[in-house]
Amino acid sequence: MDTVYYSSRSCSVLSSFQPVSSEYISTLISQCPNKSCSLDPVPTWLIKKLITLFAPILTAICNASIHAGVVPPSLKSAVVVPVLKKKTMDPNESKNYRPISNLPFVAKLLERVISAQFTCYLNVNHMLPDCQSAYRSFFSTESALLKVTTDISMAADRGQLTLLMMLDLSAAFDTVDHAILLARLNKSFGLSDTALKWFNSYLQNRSQVVFSGGVLSNVSALACGVPQGSVLSPLLFVLYTVDLLFIIERNGLNGHMYADDTQTYVYFSPNEISMALASLQECFSELQMWMNNNKLVLNASKTEIIIFCSKYQFDKITPSSIYLGDVQVSISNQVRNLGVTFDSLLWFEQHSRLLSSSCFFQIRQIWSIRHCLSDTATEILVHAFISSRLDYCNSLFLSCNNSVLDRLQRIQNAAARLVLRAKRYDSTTPMLQQLH
Repeated sequence: MDTVYYSSRSCSVLSSFQPVSSEYISTLISQCPNKSCSLDPVPTWLIKKLITLFAPILTAICNASIHAGVVPPSLKSAVVVPVLKKKTMDPNESKNYRPISNLPFVAKLLERVISAQFTCYLNVNHMLPDCQSAYRSFFSTESALLKVTTDISMAADRGQLTLLMMLDLSAAFDTVDHAILLARLNKSFGLSDTALKWFNSYLQNRSQVVFSGGVLSNVSALACGVPQGSVLSPLLFVLYTVDLLFIIERNGLNGHMYADDTQTYVYFSPNEISMALASLQECFSELQMWMNNNKLVLNASKTEIIIFCSKYQFDKITPSSIYLGDVQVSISNQVRNLGVTFDSLLWFEQHSRLLSSSCFFQIRQIWSIRHCLSDTATEILVHAFISSRLDYCNSLFLSCNNSVLDRLQRIQNAAARLVLRAKRYDSTTPMLQQLH
């Protein structure tokens, strides 16, 4: 079956990228992190220190690439470092690793130049989907989850239940087909001429070596995929998968995406659950067909489904599983969604318990070395290991009941006592004011 492009092409066209000034390159260099790759002839810190010397040279390289629509071969090599996805995973299983590509500094600098102009073009012409929250200014996992939870809550106010399906893609970035991506950039997003030629050069003839255990592998050519760790890859993946939202909407369902995490949900009345499950199955089948046609792998066995309802409707829900293709998927009472544990009642009770356990573990760890730390150092550690956990997606706690909020408040109180060396029963109100 031929690839179908659901996203409509804008009347706008991007035929070339604009050359940049030495001042602009100097600004980009100063904003870059001090990370270096083993392929770099000069360390990043030295480039930043001698920025007036290197900026004109790097500007000439970037502008030559933009003018010719060609990426030099030396900038298309990567050193891949396998990173374990989670500490609890088996390190002996290769599938448990995420391949992070370390690219030369000049390659990332060139990508930043192209990314800035390309993103501006997409934003001005309103080409990026509203329901894709990844790798965009003012969008985040929090905005994605806030949109989904708001929709679920509004459905509950109407007396409806919500059936949510979270899709799982296997090695999503690594299976992107270059020919399909280039065709989509042209047909759906209006790239042509030198701009399209540049992306074609960027994708073709890439190579990599894997560094693990102090040993380098042989050089391998990349026939497909976009390198994880590059500047442009996240944006290219978002554009590659934009049609998923069109398919979801065409099936009458709601959807939201964060990179390769796709959420599909449908509202229904208590007596319409069979119809809702059928709609979800039909949408899944079409999504799976699209994935197969676009060389992506949809993992049905890792897809999670949950029904959101009120506590009065909870006991009336009978389905315990659903067939997605040939795979039987259980309907869960709680799922982990972008780092937040959702429960069927949307009370975040389990999430707050897990958060409390994690934070108090960190508090005990810091307390064991508190006598060696200054107040400033302790405050830095508290912000890094405790406040950051409390702040993550904290807008979701707005509608939580008092028991959940009290549990979170106890974490903050304990952290304040830790910083100020206070006793257990000392009032924390002045402490929190002092620590802002």
